[in-house]
Amino acid sequence: MTGEEVLEAIRTRHAQGQPLVGVQRQCQRLYVAAQKWFGGWRHAQLAAGLSAKPRQRWTRQRVLEELQLRHRRGLPLSQTWRDDASLVRAAAYRFGNWNAALRAAGLEFACLRSWSPDLVLDGLRACYRNKQYYIRQADPTLGLMARHYFGSLKNACEAAGLPPRPGRWTKQRVIDTLQDRYMRGMPKGSLGCKGKPLAEAATRYFGSWWAAVTAAGLSDRVRQPSAPQRWSRQLVIDAIQNWHRQGVPLASLHKRDVSLYGAVKRYFGSWGSAVLEAGLHPGTHALTRHYVIHEIRSRHRQGLPLDSGVVARDNPTLAEAAKRRFGNWRNALKAAGVDVVPRAQSRRPAKKRRSA
Repeated sequence: MTGEEVLEAIRTRHAQGQPLVGVQRQCQRLYVAAQKWFGGWRHAQLAAGLSAKPRQRWTRQRVLEELQLRHRRGLPLSQTWRDDASLVRAAAYRFGNWNAALRAAGLEFACLRSWSPDLVLDGLRACYRNKQYYIRQADPTLGLMARHYFGSLKNACEAAGLPPRPGRWTKQRVIDTLQDRYMRGMPKGSLGCKGKPLAEAATRYFGSWWAAVTAAGLSDRVRQPSAPQRWSRQLVIDAIQNWHRQGVPLASLHKRDVSLYGAVKRYFGSWGSAVLEAGLHPGTHALTRHYVIHEIRSRHRQGLPLDSGVVARDNPTLAEAAKRRFGNWRNALKAAGVDVVPRAQSRRPAKKRRSA
């Protein structure tokens, strides 16, 4: 949009009686163009020949006056968040919360005196008749008064003789769902694996998943989950060697046995270090700095030559890993704490000049 198009759009909105506030949400393209050409929305209104009223700030006094004005007009204070959300936000900001603002305006009693336990129960029954089961969303004040008179919304619904809302988990619903899944032939050892809400509700109402299965009368028909594996350094090494004997690639073992991989990280720090401790060769992706240092020290103890050319011929994997992890072979030797005396370079005898 050009500057002229911005001014024309502003004049058109004003002529049609459309509000000139909240344009950022209603027509973001116009708002951005006004900022681009005029430096701000208020400057654009002035350029269009319209008086731009400065934005009013919410003060404590103004909040109190607006609340008292709503009360004098007979407007329900419980619906203020729908009619004027900015007033509710300002009340919470200036006074800490909505109830504190009502007390400061002298309207807390006016807000509460129209409620009674019987009215709360009638309001809950009316919400259920209208299929408004989420009380706190349908009428926040009703939910607040239910908690005020009965301690909680659940207690108020029970006092009103109302069943739990559809979809709400209860102890009986957990038991019925478990029995239904069992009758439908779902996997016996993992009834809740495909239902996270069911597993969470079972833990919340019964303390654990297995306690819920027992309450459903299925403890003798469902396999009880085994206790988690307790690892040690030796058990980790034995497990890696066992997988290796079965022909499982060590590079993909972390996908097969997550528990083992977690124990490796805890006891050895890295997968490559654990594989080396098990006397095996790690995969290419596991050629870590620890692997390079371990191999260099091993060659040094065995008295094998540590010349870069010899190592590149005997163990190219080690030479490539040293170059990748340390930059060059000499830096890898320093990191391993191995001092190697460089070979004396043999000098070739100088060629004799032919006499002319």
